[in-house]
Amino acid sequence: MRNLEEKYNEGFSLIELILVVGILAIFNAIAISAFLCVPKIAKVTSALAALREIKIECALKKAEAKPEIFTSIDLEGYMIYTRGGSNSCAGSNGVIRVLPYNANELPTIYLTTASGSLTYKFKGKTGTNFFEFLGMICGD
Repeated sequence: MRNLEEKYNEGFSLIELILVVGILAIFNAIAISAFLCVPKIAKVTSALAALREIKIECALKKAEAKPEIFTSIDLEGYMIYTRGGSNSCAGSNGVIRVLPYNANELPTIYLTTASGSLTYKFKGKTGTNFFEFLGMICGD
């Protein structure tokens, strides 16, 4: 008969180790897929915030009767498109576009200058519900 000290020094069985490694692998797969989406959402959120800032800046300049040209903003993964690259608050045909460098990963966002409305176009869908389209970015 073995004493208690020898019994507790045996360690884990092979089955216990395989189970723990398997569970950690499953958690790892879930975590990696969630973290891969974070940079895309950050880029889209930044572009959306930039368009909102442009909207506010253009409204202020119009109210103050100043030249309606917004401040240039450098966005990662996107470029702001207006008529002739002039940063005109009138946009191109009344729309300021934020175009992604990779349209398969990121949506195009539009600011209609007359109404001030923001819309998106991504994966064949167009809309104004930005919570819905943030889910589309991650493949939901």
